[in-house]
Amino acid sequence: MILSKKQILGTDGPDTITGSAEDEEIATGPGKDIVRAGDGNDDVYGGLGDDTLYGEGGNDRLFAELGNDILYGGDGNDYLEGSLELPANYDFASVGLPADGRFVNYLYGGAGNDTLIAETTGPTGGTGARTTHMYGGTGDDIYYVRFSDQNRIFESPGEGTDRIILMYRDTPGSGTTFYMPANVERLDGVLGTRTVNGVRSSATIVGNELDNSIQTDGELGGVITPTGNMTVLAGAGNDSVVTGAGNDIVFGEAGNDYLSGGIGTDVLIGGAGNDVLDQSYYASDPASADALYGGIGDDVYGIDHSGDIAFENTGEGHDLAVLRINGGGWYAHANIEDIWVQGGQTGVTFIVGNALNNYIWAGAGNELLLGGGGDDLILGEAGNDTIFGESGNDSLNGGAGVDYLAGGIGNDILNGGDGADALYGEDGDDQLYAGNDFATDILVGGAGNDTLVGQSGKGDYDLMDGGAGDDRYFVDTPDDLTFEAANGGTDSVYANINGAGYYLYANTENLYIEGKTSFGVGNELDNLIDARWNNDHSIGVALLGGRGNDQIHGNNAANGIYGEDGNDTLYGYGGNDVIVGGAGNDIIDGMDGNDIMVGGAGADRFVINTYGQNIDHILDFERGIDKVQIGGYANYASLQSHMYQQGADTVIEYSTGRFLVLQNVDLGTLTGADFGF
Repeated sequence: MILSKKQILGTDGPDTITGSAEDEEIATGPGKDIVRAGDGNDDVYGGLGDDTLYGEGGNDRLFAELGNDILYGGDGNDYLEGSLELPANYDFASVGLPADGRFVNYLYGGAGNDTLIAETTGPTGGTGARTTHMYGGTGDDIYYVRFSDQNRIFESPGEGTDRIILMYRDTPGSGTTFYMPANVERLDGVLGTRTVNGVRSSATIVGNELDNSIQTDGELGGVITPTGNMTVLAGAGNDSVVTGAGNDIVFGEAGNDYLSGGIGTDVLIGGAGNDVLDQSYYASDPASADALYGGIGDDVYGIDHSGDIAFENTGEGHDLAVLRINGGGWYAHANIEDIWVQGGQTGVTFIVGNALNNYIWAGAGNELLLGGGGDDLILGEAGNDTIFGESGNDSLNGGAGVDYLAGGIGNDILNGGDGADALYGEDGDDQLYAGNDFATDILVGGAGNDTLVGQSGKGDYDLMDGGAGDDRYFVDTPDDLTFEAANGGTDSVYANINGAGYYLYANTENLYIEGKTSFGVGNELDNLIDARWNNDHSIGVALLGGRGNDQIHGNNAANGIYGEDGNDTLYGYGGNDVIVGGAGNDIIDGMDGNDIMVGGAGADRFVINTYGQNIDHILDFERGIDKVQIGGYANYASLQSHMYQQGADTVIEYSTGRFLVLQNVDLGTLTGADFGF
């Protein structure tokens, strides 16, 4: 050995050695020795016998070797090692030790971030128990110990964040238990100082009441291949537990814990608290199905196998399953509320909800999604998805792709998203929304009072069938098609078409004109055509009733209103309107503005209001057939004084500044029968 430090060697007798402030290497001989290394970064070797070693100042390394040794690190970041490897047939009696090799070491780290090792590599000789007592002191200390109950670790509260590394030098016996000492926060399960092969038999790790981090498999500088079964009890606190290969059982117990079983068929039990039970800490394990039980609290489950089972009891919190399955799908077990495919993965093929109100957020693949019972929220995201809400009031969103959505029983909301989608509301009062993209969507309401929204905002068109019930259609292009069977309910179309109009298709009763829609045309039914509410009142509209007994309402601009066939009721509202009744017994009310009214064939009634400064004209008044209804007068006699002949027309000034002109009507031919009061 080539030594770079100053050397001090003891004698064969009991020595007391005092070092200096230099960096020194001190080695004692046989005997009961005392070493005080002093300041400096020193290496101190105890040798044979019961030695007491003081590192004192500096970052020191102290080695106990053979005997009942006591090591004090002192100040600095010190390294304290309890014993050395000996051959299995070592003759302890020949050096004055008990024949079975029984001795006890005491390691005191002191101030600083110290490393304390109970044993080094390999099994020591002899059959007796060799126990090491370790106290790291203040600082963030690391303890290296074997998986046995022969080592004692002591830490006081608030003395740092401390760590234990278990050294798998041999195979622990079946049923071996390691207890996390009080006030130690972290446990790592392996030390890779050498290659360790073979199978670990079952062993148990028990945490303490702190927020523990427990990792039973890993690599810290070498190679280790443990494959046995672990049982970990994390204890109280917010713990982190990661096991490796093997069929492990992990109990998080109280606190908000993170548990990962790794590869193997594992059982993870969270206990009370908001726990994360994650099967993919190192890598996904698609070959093994695991059992996960979160317990009380809002838990998160990491699912990497279709056979993974997540258990929750009723009322134990709001829980989330995160899917990382590559091929296959997953059934949500009872009392799991939310399911999310992590990172838009494409490997999940199906997800089945349960009886709760599920939130299912799928990935980027082509998935089959079933909500089950409850009021579910399902997001298909990218891909060509098939989504069934099933029972409950569900919200389904297909996302991008060519999707198929079916609401099932309940009052559902379906949104196709981008792509050419097919939406089926089925039973219930459903809301169906086509995507606002350049694609043709199919919307079928089914039974119930449904709302179907076309949203063909980029020039394409949608196909909509409300089914049975009083349905509402919202269209934004003249090419949107609505289908209704005869006697399928009282249905309404809301047309919001910029610069164009809309024709009602067969078996739809009502048409509402909105936005800048320029015209609306009814069908053969008794239609309501209404431009009063959400229409741009600065632009006049053309409204045509078609066949049937229609009711038509204009807006406050100059409208053209045509009742056509049937007994129609026509309202002009504000603006200078042209209103034509057409064939049938019509009621025409110009309301405000200077209106031109034509009754057409049939016995028509013209309603004259007393508000506004109006000059209205009736172009085809037929005496003895049509009637004029003027408010504010009790009878014909009270009205006569306000009537006069002007050329070929009869003029009625029914209020100051308000006139009605009966074009080509002789005043002398009129009677009270031509008026209504």
